[in-house]
Amino acid sequence: MEKASSFFESIINDLGLGEAMHLQRICDRWHGLFPPPMSLHTQPDSLRNGTLHINVDSHVWLQELHFYQTHILEKLHAYRIRAIKLRVGAVTANTTDTANGNMALIPLDEEDRCFIDATIAVIKDDDLRAIIQKTMQKAFSRPGKNGR
Repeated sequence: MEKASSFFESIINDLGLGEAMHLQRICDRWHGLFPPPMSLHTQPDSLRNGTLHINVDSHVWLQELHFYQTHILEKLHAYRIRAIKLRVGAVTANTTDTANGNMALIPLDEEDRCFIDATIAVIKDDDLRAIIQKTMQKAFSRPGKNGR
């Protein structure tokens, strides 16, 4: 059986499909490997020569994830990933939290954040401003908002 496995693996690699299969496996398990909020802000994009290129939806998350590169690599070791490259890019929102079946929040885009900031800027009371900000952020992050 071991010979057949290595034979098929050799054919897959010769066809150039080896990394594509590894990438698909990683994509399928991404939300299990990295629970929210990280999985909501990141997405595997491509795999080349053992380096996984990961899209991150904002510069803030990109900066934060640089501190966790070693942790990310440890989790991806089983998938033969030797290095990762983080970059700002498109991340498809996953609206289902598979761990508990609840709907996950969608990250706010820059337009939503600016609208919320402008709306609460005129509120003088700090406690009220914080409550309204939190409420608006939660409302804007719900799946189905603006056709999401």
